[in-house]
Amino acid sequence: MVVEEILESVLEHARFHLITNIYSEMDPSYRYAPLEQEEEMPSEFIIHVGGRISKQKGGRAKKGFSLNRWDLTLLYFKLAELLESLSILVKSCVLTDTLVLQLSALALKPFFVENNSTLQLSALKLARNIFSKYPKHRHLLLDEIFQSLAKLPSNKRALRTYYLEPQTDGGEDPQGGSIQMVTALVMQLLQSIATVPRERSHLETDELISGLSLDAHLIGSIDEIVKTGQSFLTTLFKKCYATAPSKSEVDFRPIFENFVQDLITTLLLPHWPVSSTLLSIMCRLFLMTFTNKQAELSMRLAALEHVGNIISQCRSQMSENHTSSSPSYSPADEDISVIGKLLKSVPLEVKSKVLSSLQMKECMEIETDTEYEIKALVSFLLLLYLKEREEDSSIVSFWVGSWVRDLAASTEKEKTADLDDCQLVSPGISSAREQAFREFYLRLLTDTDPFKSASKICYKVTSQTATSLVRFLTANLSLLQNFSFYLNHLIRMVNETNVQLRTRAMKSLTSVLSVDPTLIGSSDLKTWVRTRMCDMSSMVRETTVELVGRSLQQRPELATEFYDILSERMLDTSIAVRKRVIRILRDSIHKMPPAVHTDLCVKLVMRVQEEKSVQQLIVGMFQDLWFSPLSSCNKEEEKKRAQSIYNVVFALDEPPGFTMVQELLTLLLKPDGIVDQQKRNLCRKITDSLVESILQLDEQGASLAKMIPMNATLHVLSLIDGSLLVSHLTALQPYLASHCTTQGELIGLTHLLRAFSNSIPLLVSHKPGPQFLASTEENLMKLSMASGSMIVEASLSCLAALVNSVTHNFKLVQECFCKFSECLERSHSMLLSNSSQLAQLKPIILRSLFTVGLLCRYFEIDTIIAKQKDGILPTRRVFSKLIYFAKQDIFPECQEKSLVGLGFFFLAHPSLMLEDEAIELYSECLSDVCVSKKCQVLTNLTNHLQEDEERLKRADKEWKKDGNDEGTLQDIGDKQSTLSSTMIQRFLPYVMNAFFTAEVRVRSHITGLLSMVLRQGLIYPAPCIPCLIAMVTDCNQAIREKAELMLEEMNHSNKLMHTQVVLGIRRSFDFLEILSSGVGLIRGREGMESKLFPVYNMVHNNRQQRRAFLLTMVRLFDDVDKQGIPFLLYVADNLACFNYSLLGEVLFVIHHISVHLSMAGPTLIDSFQESMGLKALSSQQGQQALDESAMLDTESLLRSEFCDDSRLATSVYHSYAIMLLLHLSSFLKSIYCLTDVRCHEYIPTAPSKVYDKLISRKLTPNLQFEPVEVVEALELSQDAKLVLRSRNELLQRFQEFYKLYKAIEVDGGESLPETYQTTYQSYTELFGETSELSEPGHNKQIPKDNQMKAPKKKSSKTNKNNTGGKHISTPNPKEKRKSIRSKRKFNYFESSEDSNCGSSTNEDM
Repeated sequence: MVVEEILESVLEHARFHLITNIYSEMDPSYRYAPLEQEEEMPSEFIIHVGGRISKQKGGRAKKGFSLNRWDLTLLYFKLAELLESLSILVKSCVLTDTLVLQLSALALKPFFVENNSTLQLSALKLARNIFSKYPKHRHLLLDEIFQSLAKLPSNKRALRTYYLEPQTDGGEDPQGGSIQMVTALVMQLLQSIATVPRERSHLETDELISGLSLDAHLIGSIDEIVKTGQSFLTTLFKKCYATAPSKSEVDFRPIFENFVQDLITTLLLPHWPVSSTLLSIMCRLFLMTFTNKQAELSMRLAALEHVGNIISQCRSQMSENHTSSSPSYSPADEDISVIGKLLKSVPLEVKSKVLSSLQMKECMEIETDTEYEIKALVSFLLLLYLKEREEDSSIVSFWVGSWVRDLAASTEKEKTADLDDCQLVSPGISSAREQAFREFYLRLLTDTDPFKSASKICYKVTSQTATSLVRFLTANLSLLQNFSFYLNHLIRMVNETNVQLRTRAMKSLTSVLSVDPTLIGSSDLKTWVRTRMCDMSSMVRETTVELVGRSLQQRPELATEFYDILSERMLDTSIAVRKRVIRILRDSIHKMPPAVHTDLCVKLVMRVQEEKSVQQLIVGMFQDLWFSPLSSCNKEEEKKRAQSIYNVVFALDEPPGFTMVQELLTLLLKPDGIVDQQKRNLCRKITDSLVESILQLDEQGASLAKMIPMNATLHVLSLIDGSLLVSHLTALQPYLASHCTTQGELIGLTHLLRAFSNSIPLLVSHKPGPQFLASTEENLMKLSMASGSMIVEASLSCLAALVNSVTHNFKLVQECFCKFSECLERSHSMLLSNSSQLAQLKPIILRSLFTVGLLCRYFEIDTIIAKQKDGILPTRRVFSKLIYFAKQDIFPECQEKSLVGLGFFFLAHPSLMLEDEAIELYSECLSDVCVSKKCQVLTNLTNHLQEDEERLKRADKEWKKDGNDEGTLQDIGDKQSTLSSTMIQRFLPYVMNAFFTAEVRVRSHITGLLSMVLRQGLIYPAPCIPCLIAMVTDCNQAIREKAELMLEEMNHSNKLMHTQVVLGIRRSFDFLEILSSGVGLIRGREGMESKLFPVYNMVHNNRQQRRAFLLTMVRLFDDVDKQGIPFLLYVADNLACFNYSLLGEVLFVIHHISVHLSMAGPTLIDSFQESMGLKALSSQQGQQALDESAMLDTESLLRSEFCDDSRLATSVYHSYAIMLLLHLSSFLKSIYCLTDVRCHEYIPTAPSKVYDKLISRKLTPNLQFEPVEVVEALELSQDAKLVLRSRNELLQRFQEFYKLYKAIEVDGGESLPETYQTTYQSYTELFGETSELSEPGHNKQIPKDNQMKAPKKKSSKTNKNNTGGKHISTPNPKEKRKSIRSKRKFNYFESSEDSNCGSSTNEDM
């Protein structure tokens, strides 16, 4: 007792000086002691060093004094010596628990104080000895570490103040890196468990070699380390991720993340063998966590992240010089080389002594060493390095113990599915060899003779070679050899139902593949990558794209293999996915073959009208590809770029693609409206290269068809800058006289004519020769007289540019116009006189109708042609003739050509479109069944809007060019837009009605027209919403995408979606009926995808709009007679298959379905009772309440004299709407795993944060929304009223509804008859009634008896009120809804059982 009291006094004295004097000087955070520490000290006098306040008896405060630095230093080292002496005392004596606890507190405190390295080393020895000798106090020491970490300031919890051994010998700076002090402390404590019993040190060698007790002791110590480490890691992991830390709690996550990183850092250092054990334990813990579906989501996410980090970094460290693509690991060539050199330097005498216990040859060259001998020598050299460094003996014991333990495990030959913690020896060694190695390891641990003889070579084992030795010995570590095991588990996790888990699994795979990109070549991983590329979640798709991108950075040869799936993702709905794909393809485009290169460029050009950030990426990529600075002498690069450009232009030689190329080049060359001089020079070089290619092909005798790519590129470049082609017009002019016979030649000539028309107006400043001008006019006139419509339009456009800007030869135009107008006059007269020669003039009539309209478009005919005697303007006369021929059905092409000519005519004279004749003609054509006439009218309207827009742009450019800073072109814009707006408003109803057709061409034209109308803002957008909602359900993908974009922009700017939702849904249903041609039912889903989900997705982020949209759809069931059952089935399909992402969305729909059912169900049952005369019968019999069995008595109902068959049919018809809602409610509860308790607890007026929790539906292939009774009835009779044949069938159908209503709505499905089990259980059996909710943090289940108890009580109460034989009149449905809501809210707190259920579910949520 005296000794214990003395030790307690010594410990109290040491604690007092450490807290009072040492810690306050070493660490600034200890200079102001907490109040409780001051109260523990003697009240007579408390000394505070460093300027703190001292307190003396009597309550008078004085300023404390500072000790001299020399005294403080001396005290510091004396206390360090005291801790070392205490460590020796602990090791040699057995102390009481009280003293051990005080020593533990004294030993751990210095590790959480800065700037006291000497004291920490002494404390470390004391802590190690306590941890090693007193097993019962190990968990207390670890708990004390957690408590000390919690008391530290947040900025000091993750400091890396423990410096590792330098990588180069003799260095004083900590070049080897640093780790957390808590990491070093925990690993040192765990390693201290591996010790050799003191009583074994004096035994004979033979006794040690054959002594099984030493062997068992080492294996037991390693098992204890594994057990203690697992307990520590499990506790720390749960403290970090089990629950999100509140403001008052300590966040251990940074400490844990640094702890993992520290273990990876020390994996290959010989002084920290426990790091490999802890990493293996940690990976097993993480594997069990993320594969456990009952674990919390936060823990599963963290486990996935850390597993990917650990196995990737470990493989990176172990495989720095390793080139094998095998999932398992073998020693690297560089390590083998280093070890070979080291073994050659070992004398044969030393080698003989080391290998003597293995019974090997005494003399052996390194070339003849076997694998086992090398392993033995490497183990010896590693222990030699540790012993010569005078490291703690527990490190050597740990290495030997782990080797012996692995040998014992391999001897037992237990092949289990679980991974062993530290398999450091490869399996397959014979038992004799294992026994030899076991004896060899035990001799290394106890015999010092080999180490003494090898002391001369210890200097050759440096820290770097020691790392190679460790890497060689740990080549068979389970964490590395079972790399494929962990990889396969990560791959399986990408198929989880939870979006966050799939995303985190893909991120972990990304980190692994970034270390070893060869793994992506495996077929399984490729399959999963392709599957996740089409995942429903944009986060998963983005992470998968990033995974492929990381792999392509290191393996560019895979770019072609993954090109197909990456190019598909350029059309992804997520902007982030599209941007990431474009970045990846931008980096890989130079490594692709020419065909793939061109295809990629084409697809990127087609996305040039993307969102602004995506568009900038595309423009930047083509800027580097085509217009990066180029040296003047690099002709090959010029040809290569020119070829790349004309290949892309040729691939997009269609109206949409050609426009995209033009827009792209405009963004590249004219970002600010002015072409940069450097880019102009590059374009000039490209143009020269193109013209040179054309001339070379001409010399080779090639036709214009082979020149299409070059001519099309010249056309595009001339649209951007016409001056690029001016110097080449003379060389290209002979091609205008070419005789074209094939379609390819016509296309090539058309592009050349378009290029000429853009460049000819700039000839004024170049003063071309008269012979060139005359020859050009002659060629163009010949082309316009004898060629097809495509060449005629291009040649007249070019002729207009030449005549109006350069030659002013209007006489030529006058002659041409008079010739064709006279032909029309003559044809008109012959038509009036019914001449038989009219058919012979068909070609000239069609050409005249087409050419006259073009001439009126490109020339001022009223100025060129004088008025005739009747005073009618030539343009007015042309207008009347075109209108006349457009109404005459002379021959099939006449009306179409007249409409084409009118389109050209109206481009120059838009005011005439508002004439009654024009409005009548266009309206008739849009209502006509002829597809070609509809398309031509729509084309005319689209061209008119395009021309107005281009005209306004040119005028605005001229306005700014003239320096008009005051004012804008608003007035001009108003005049033009007023005319266009008036025109569109007159034709818009006909245009939108024309969309409802089965012809895709018509729908495509209308979609493009509406897009232009809304973009220019010519009308109020609300009337277009129903038509756009119908477009969203189109089977054509291009139409759907354009409609979604228009609706999204409209809803973003005007918030008008809710105003036209009902009409839009109805129009979409009508549209689908037209597409189906009346064959089959119209369903609102395809699989589990809703057809109206894009519309719902636009209002999803706004709670008010979202609720209004959903409530509108549910309220459609209020008026069954007006809507019809087929339409309500379409609505129910959409409500069932919307991909709801928030808990509040689903509960909101279920709640309002319940509200509707609570009113409509009892009302319908009352109506049935009245139609069958049951109420009158019950009153005659004197019954106060109607027996429910009477409604199921078919024979009595058939004999009823009071039956009204018409009312009965109406009741049956209305019952199908309620059946749809019953199925819908049951389906939503099942697929989102919601219990009845949770649904009844929902309060719509609760704050949004209460129910804004993520939720995801279960992915089950065979589960679909299928209301069997309604679908079967509609398939039998698809008319609006579901005509039934007999009263017996009517009764049977209503009784089916009644049983289903009672089973699902009242009893929760428990009392369903056998005939309806399939209907109800198809939703519940696949998931179970108590499935957990797929939302973050939800891992609880409500007991089954609690799930149904509260709803039963409530339902029975409702049943009494609603079916008690009295009809409740509700003149105002809104008041009834309010009363039901108030009753439901009151019932939540009416009984303790309901309150308990509600609290449990709220806790879950």
